[in-house]
Amino acid sequence: MFRSRRSPQASEGISRQHVTRSAAGIGHRMPPGTWRSLIETLKALRPACANDLEHLDRLRRSGSREYEPERFSVPAQEKDAIGVALDMAGLGRSPESLVWAAEDPTLPAPFIRGLKSAALIEDLMVGHDARVFPAWSVVRQYQVGAVEFGNSNRSLTVVNVNRTRIEKTLGVDLVYYHHNYRSFVLVQYKRMLTGEGRQPAFRPANDDSYRLELQRMLEFEQQHSYDAAPTKLEEYRLHRGPFYFKLCPSVSFEPLSSELIRGMYLPLDYWQLLMNTGGAVGPRGGWAVTYDSAGRHLHNTMFTDLVGSGWIGSRLDVTTALEELVAALLEAKHSVVLAEARVG
Repeated sequence: MFRSRRSPQASEGISRQHVTRSAAGIGHRMPPGTWRSLIETLKALRPACANDLEHLDRLRRSGSREYEPERFSVPAQEKDAIGVALDMAGLGRSPESLVWAAEDPTLPAPFIRGLKSAALIEDLMVGHDARVFPAWSVVRQYQVGAVEFGNSNRSLTVVNVNRTRIEKTLGVDLVYYHHNYRSFVLVQYKRMLTGEGRQPAFRPANDDSYRLELQRMLEFEQQHSYDAAPTKLEEYRLHRGPFYFKLCPSVSFEPLSSELIRGMYLPLDYWQLLMNTGGAVGPRGGWAVTYDSAGRHLHNTMFTDLVGSGWIGSRLDVTTALEELVAALLEAKHSVVLAEARVG
């Protein structure tokens, strides 16, 4: 088969032609081969920019794809957990802080692995473990990645741990700890499904891991008391429970968006009351938690503001109390996003 070969000068001429037409408003998409040739030419002309050019090209490929909800639900929830932690830490979300571009966007992978600022560096983990998670060998053993965010007076360290391949991961948990308030919050993500002609609902009977997760939360609360009276202003809480469900009616992976997944947060004791009073019983007698049956809930802004200001969250030493809990979550094939915030 005869195959024509263009010289670099010819490729450069074609690329220049496309750029000129685009600038004039009459351009169209470059053929893949021409685009790749342009990128390689730019990398050759500016070697110092080669890595940034590759990253930008991965962003282009990532942003133009449609991601299957079933395959990419875990990366989507991990992305949301990091965004929630940024809001709670008072750092805010921005496209720059959540820039994601995986080497192969066709394959689901831990979200933190695709972050441009992710630091898969051992010395970061060693220093972080010594300060925040002493004796947590499970963190170092199963770390997927770590990333640090911050400004002049605020810092947030996020560590993702998972002992299971992401395509076999059953759920995502966010464990958030604020040093200034000595408080922690754990968010368990749950997907709401929509039946024909019905509103989105979470049905515990259809979730194989729900019963065990609920049991683990209740056992943890039985073993740790949150009733001690505060002795310092920063210890005061409007609500002292650490556990929350986040029910999400739609979990789509949008790597170039800085928006959080829409959903409702329900504290564990409110959840138990909802179940015990029969408020979530569906028309056919099964449990179905919907926006209507939940009665009320915390949305993203309310939740992150309350946690970030220390109004909700437990009072206890997470470095010891949570070690067994996180290990159990990993054993249950969960992806755990550990976030630790400091002010000052």
